[in-house]
Amino acid sequence: MSSSRDPILGEITFFGGTFAPHNWAFCDGQLLAVSQYQALFSIIGSQFGGDGRSSFALPDFRGRLPVGTGQRPGSVHNYQLGEKSGQTYVTLSEANMPAHTHGATLNHMNIYMYATTADGTQSTPATGSVLAKGIGSNGVDVAQYISSTATPTPTTVNLGGVETPSGTSDNTGDTGLGDQQFNLMPYYAIHAIICTNGLYPSFN
Repeated sequence: MSSSRDPILGEITFFGGTFAPHNWAFCDGQLLAVSQYQALFSIIGSQFGGDGRSSFALPDFRGRLPVGTGQRPGSVHNYQLGEKSGQTYVTLSEANMPAHTHGATLNHMNIYMYATTADGTQSTPATGSVLAKGIGSNGVDVAQYISSTATPTPTTVNLGGVETPSGTSDNTGDTGLGDQQFNLMPYYAIHAIICTNGLYPSFN
């Protein structure tokens, strides 16, 4: 303890030893019997745990940092005595990230259609066929294809009509591992202890 005065019942401090001194106990959430620690129970009650009839719990500072009670200016949260919150590890979601964009490189593809003014010689397309002038046979078969090596040489043609772009949405590419983020400031582990037998505090 940092002071030579007699400790006050319910006082919490930090201790660098490996044991809890006489009349002190570790703040590890342990349950105490109301019948054995009536004075301490009258001060802290069951706000840290216990049923409040036969047992009550000491504060549990294992892996936790203390924070002052109340609502500081500019804060929307009012910290209540005995309140516990916070996580050692958190997983960030899209809502935790700042607004941002992802760059993407889009490539275009040219599609060509070849045709010729020569009379067609094939009624069904074959490998290497291109569109040609349709030649009917008794109004039934229409030879509208010709070999791509025919004369005159087939050339590209422009397709008419209304252009209607279409496609499906896609991702630019997934990245990241999704690991949890360690959510603590630099720390130094030390025992928190509470006085279980000391001067009974007076009320102002």
